[in-house]
Amino acid sequence: MSLLKITFIILFSTSVNAQQPGQQADQAASAAPVAAGTVTANPTLSENLPKAFSISLFSLGGFSDKQFRNADPSMEFFDNYVSFNYKFNRDFRISARPAFGYSTAGRNIFGDEVTDKIRTRDFSLVAKYSNLFEDSLSAKAELANAFRLYFPTSDSSKDSGMIARLRYELEGRYNFQKSSNFRYYAKPSYYFQRSSFTVDANPKKPNVKTTNKIDLEHGGEFSFEMNSYLAAKPGFEIQEKWTNSAPSKNKPEIHTTTIRTGFGVEVRPTRDMNFTVAINDTRDLIVTDKSPETGYTLMTNISMY
Repeated sequence: MSLLKITFIILFSTSVNAQQPGQQADQAASAAPVAAGTVTANPTLSENLPKAFSISLFSLGGFSDKQFRNADPSMEFFDNYVSFNYKFNRDFRISARPAFGYSTAGRNIFGDEVTDKIRTRDFSLVAKYSNLFEDSLSAKAELANAFRLYFPTSDSSKDSGMIARLRYELEGRYNFQKSSNFRYYAKPSYYFQRSSFTVDANPKKPNVKTTNKIDLEHGGEFSFEMNSYLAAKPGFEIQEKWTNSAPSKNKPEIHTTTIRTGFGVEVRPTRDMNFTVAINDTRDLIVTDKSPETGYTLMTNISMY
């Protein structure tokens, strides 16, 4: 895929309004590669602007190394949203984030042929509190937290019977040198579900799956500024997930733990835009004999208004 095509997708995919049907597309998104430290958005550029109302775009996409075994790998933009933000003061702001996923034509991580499509992901509302304990912390330290409530607007959430998902986000940052920093974050989520399991609509061989219950993302990232345009970003993230159990269907609770380590380079061509190109390695900490996966990602932040 040409660099021009990737850039076009990032900047203009918000205007597309098609939908990719089926739960498999959302499974491909969840299995797609994610760079360490970029699993969730860093504070968007609009947070640093003095105006009360702002609009920003966040996009995260990439490839898995498995896809390059095929002649035409599809690039999956699996976490994208337009954020409508209102800042009440320097410490508190709220956001509304309609979200979408996008895949380019080719073969996805499962080896299936896909076309250029966009699909709806879960809409969310965010309330963020910044500058916590400002009087007690060092002048170089920052602490912020947020509450993010997701609504079931994606096909996979509707199919699983999700009522809502509540995520708490805590992030600490320590600044050193001129513009370098280290940040650590923890982001637990709880899923409110209508049922502890779902059954695929296959009359010959129905497949029972337990629904999501809790997940936790936590990790750290260094940001070393090389100049006013470039920063190096090594980092790691641990992801833990728990499902509900379904005793009536003889389905136990499932717990998975993976760790991602990676290295990225952030590019800041303008005040209103930055993007990070990264490579990462993902390993299963429970099923240790499972082969590690390598991913390549592109994360973009754009201040639109």
